[in-house]
Amino acid sequence: MSDGEDFSNHPISIAEHKANTTPSGAGKWKPRDALIAALRAIDAGDLDPTWLIITCATVPEDEKLGTQTDYFQCIPNTFYGVGLLQAHINDYMHERD
Repeated sequence: MSDGEDFSNHPISIAEHKANTTPSGAGKWKPRDALIAALRAIDAGDLDPTWLIITCATVPEDEKLGTQTDYFQCIPNTFYGVGLLQAHINDYMHERD
């Protein structure tokens, strides 16, 4: 990895700080902030994911056109991906309790 690709010392944005310190934090940051936070954790050695799924949605200003979704994945097969997503859904729902 070149020096320009190392995010381990990338500063924490105000949006990321708010996302990590408020109960409804997930809506406080932008997708780029979340990706940088993940890259920072990976490059610092705090996170070493074996599998990774990134899902995203783009909602156009004219919502009549519908939402466009996309995903990026690094998983051995679809069944592992479904399990990973379901585990995250369960964790997310328990955080709301």
